[in-house]
Amino acid sequence: MPPENTAQDAAFFPAHAGEGVGTWPASLLRLGLAWAALIAASAHEWGEMLHQWWNIDTYNHILIVPIIIAWLVGLKREDLARLAPRAWWPGLALVAAAMALWGAGRLTGINLLAHAGAVAMVQAAVIALLGPRVSVLLALPLGFAAFLVPFGDELIPALQFVTAEIAVALTRAGGI
Repeated sequence: MPPENTAQDAAFFPAHAGEGVGTWPASLLRLGLAWAALIAASAHEWGEMLHQWWNIDTYNHILIVPIIIAWLVGLKREDLARLAPRAWWPGLALVAAAMALWGAGRLTGINLLAHAGAVAMVQAAVIALLGPRVSVLLALPLGFAAFLVPFGDELIPALQFVTAEIAVALTRAGGI
């Protein structure tokens, strides 16, 4: 169990010295570099998602998801200050699985898979580079990041059909 940091250390989230764990600034730098590499590798998918968020009314609400994620992380700032980030090597398996999902989506041309894989790579990098304790604390923002994937537009015709059938049935049942 990692030691807790003192209140005076909370400003920069450092870990206790000499324990073989990184400080928060160093860990966040590594995370930022990993995110940059993963986003660069999946830039095509991030570009497609950004296009959908910005230009398709169905997905405009996704533009506020990163703001909500940042707010959710900010709510955990004090709790995060008490933890020391530690890279977790089994987390690399999650990154590899996310990359496989992304690759499968690219190979098959299924955008939903490729987009989900691109987002999952970023989520998995947090788990791999900050460790399971930090990731558990950030479970809600990490899970909420799944809403960055634009999906559901294909459900609209089916939902409209069901709504129309219900409306017709209720109209007939009401004698109108």
